[in-house]
Amino acid sequence: MTGTLSAPVQLSTKETAAALRQALKIAFPAVKFSVRKGTGTASAWIDVSYTDGPSEDRVREITAGFQSQQFDGSIDGYNAVRTLVEVAGKGWCRPCCSGIITVRHLSDRFRQRAAEQVAAFYGIDIPAAEWHNAYIPQAGTWFGSLVHQAAHDRTRFAR
Repeated sequence: MTGTLSAPVQLSTKETAAALRQALKIAFPAVKFSVRKGTGTASAWIDVSYTDGPSEDRVREITAGFQSQQFDGSIDGYNAVRTLVEVAGKGWCRPCCSGIITVRHLSDRFRQRAAEQVAAFYGIDIPAAEWHNAYIPQAGTWFGSLVHQAAHDRTRFAR
């Protein structure tokens, strides 16, 4: 039996964003992602934002496969990245995306839980108002920085 190979379908940036949204939904079903195609000079870029959920590193593991170019500052230009993504109903496709910006927002509740985890780890009370400016001598850094680290890696301050 002889099969024929067909060239992968080239996706538009809009179609790439839709495929990326679907991949994120499958990987992290409990998280609501906003996936938007850029406009104007950024029309080949995609913005991904979400609240709480997985670390940005885990999300970038998914988004990296959807970039068709990467910026190279040494030449002030882009290099092609040969990636293929599988899209339901279309098979293997070439994405069209010069870059993906990922932004993770932290809800007040999530930030409070991370602050509680850091405070328990160091055996201290959560600093009063403007705790992001409170210096923690035991850690050699600022409380806000520690909370950010705890939000990024939930196991870092686990007991």
